[in-house]
Order: sequence, then structure tokens, then C-alpha cells
Amino acid sequence: MTKFVVSSEKINAVSAALFLIGIIIINVIGPFNLWSDLLVNLGIVLAVRQLLVGRPYDLIVILIVFGGCFATLYFHYAERVVVSTLLGVGALYLIVAESLSYYSRYRSLRASSLPPIPLAHPDESAKPDLEGSSSMAPDSNIH
Repeated sequence: MTKFVVSSEKINAVSAALFLIGIIIINVIGPFNLWSDLLVNLGIVLAVRQLLVGRPYDLIVILIVFGGCFATLYFHYAERVVVSTLLGVGALYLIVAESLSYYSRYRSLRASSLPPIPLAHPDESAKPDLEGSSSMAPDSNIH
């Protein structure tokens, strides 16, 4: 489960502020390549969000996906194929990661709601008598 480094309200506020600052920078500088600039902006916002939430692996995946999309769009290298593939791989990763996270949370909640299973601790009266007490001795009335 994720461990928040900062509260979720502060994470939302920082993400929104970074996105708006990025849009302002794109408008002031002028878009060289609008799609690549927007992808950089969105990638930075999502990366900072994952950093504040405390998910380093998701941070790495986001940087790879959005960095690859930016490089592809900026250098005009087979834009439609590569960007679609990178975004598809990122979306597939998010779907699988969130579903596995949900499944593990469900299992931990279900396991914590079940009563504990008692361990087999036999008491002294349930042990078999190997020394031949009266309960196990042959009947003396039989000849």
C-alpha cells in the first residue's frame, strides 16, 4: 500500500499549481512544439505527484513514458507509432499496477477481518497413552 509523504490535499494543490505554472511557461515562451511541451508539463506534474505519494517505481515508469514521448515528438521520429506505443505501455502498466494493488489491499482486508485460525495445541488429556494405563490395558475379566 502507498505511504503518503504529504497529505492528499497538499498533493492535489501542488499538482494543480505545477500544471498551471507549466501552462503559463508554455504561453510565455511560445510553444515550439505544442504537444511535446504539454507532455513535458504533464509528465513533470505526474512525476512530482508520484514522488510525493511515495511510489518510486511509478515515478520511474512515468519519467520513461513521458520522456520517450517528448523525445519522439521533439525530434519527429515516427510520431504516431512510437507515441501511441509508449502511451499504451504506460496505460497498461497503470492498469496492471492498480489492479494488483487493489487485489493485495482486498486480500489484506479480508485476512484481517477473518478470525485467527487456532493452532493445534493438544492439551495433556488428549495425548495418547504409551505407557499402558488402565484405559488401554487389556480387560482382566476375559480368560
